[in-house]
Amino acid sequence: MKAERHIEAAKGYLALGMPDEAMEEIKSLDFTYRYKPEVLELTVAVHMSQKRWMNGLVLARALCDRFPMSGKPFLLTAMCLDSLERTAEARDILLAAPVSLRNKAELHYNLSRLEAKLGNVSSAQRYLKRAVELNPDMKSKAGTDPHLTDLVLRLKSHEDGCAAKA
Repeated sequence: MKAERHIEAAKGYLALGMPDEAMEEIKSLDFTYRYKPEVLELTVAVHMSQKRWMNGLVLARALCDRFPMSGKPFLLTAMCLDSLERTAEARDILLAAPVSLRNKAELHYNLSRLEAKLGNVSSAQRYLKRAVELNPDMKSKAGTDPHLTDLVLRLKSHEDGCAAKA
């Protein structure tokens, strides 16, 4: 029970924007717990919140290698790469993500962001449309994302045009 308390406390600290305290909770875990996938992913998230992109990237890539069927490490790896201005690599990581991630809105949303940053507007639109099909909440999230605001407006005008034709 003690380990779960530390993990939940670390998540809570991270949610409150207190990454140093989150890391202290992780460090207080028994050695055997620190290397569980959930705790390692949490550690990556702490590094990311501290803008320690390389530390997060190294750990996230190790998680991809160790748990190739788990989707979250691929998303974390891509986020770290993108933050390091390695956007094309981030996209390629997501394109190689496991099948378990293929029908997740978060994958398509992130691919849309990356394609938009790379200037691939038609691909970005296609991925954003798929993300919204999978989870309509992605549309409002995209509306506040500086990389996707224009795409959301185009998607809305397309929907309005289709509605007018009907």
